Amino acid sequence: MQKLSVLFVVLIILLLVSCEQEEVVKEEKEINTEDIKYSFKHPETGQEYNVVHAYKLYNNYVKKIKDNPSNPKEQVFEEEVIKPIFDSCYKDAEFFERIGKIYSVQAPSEEDLNEIKATMEKIDEDKLNDTVVDALIEASNYIPSEMETNVCIYPSKVSPNSPLMMTEGSGKISAFYINFMKKLYLKLA
Repeated sequence: MQKLSVLFVVLIILLLVSCEQEEVVKEEKEINTEDIKYSFKHPETGQEYNVVHAYKLYNNYVKKIKDNPSNPKEQVFEEEVIKPIFDSCYKDAEFFERIGKIYSVQAPSEEDLNEIKATMEKIDEDKLNDTVVDALIEASNYIPSEMETNVCIYPSKVSPNSPLMMTEGSGKISAFYINFMKKLYLKLA
């Protein structure tokens, strides 16, 4: 009987040792530049367009800030958001160069971050792409160009003093997505 008890205890110990508690952690994968671009051509002229979903890079920024809050936010923002999209959104842009290379977006303040996160959660990428495609094709019917055009989409908080869109230069447009961005908004901007 004693041997059976010892064997039973040893089996229980072996079972407990062999079982590891697995912690399921939902990790946000880091986004790379291939995941943030939607490209298309004008059906009649063949003009090339890219919709750059820069807002997707903000999760990388938030994660890095959370992991190491002592890092300067502006530096982390430039590394995680600006550098991956620089060529598409700023490189060789005339107005960007003229105003002293000041980016149209800055690292969000901690107060603005929650509103920006909420805005990002509401973005329907397919609908956004359709809206931008329609607006760009309609605009290019009035002002045709052979130049590739990049539209860089950033999340933004609602502010009466902030622009809704701006051009960094020829073929480089920054659009600031707010919670009520709709097709009409893009046509009016």
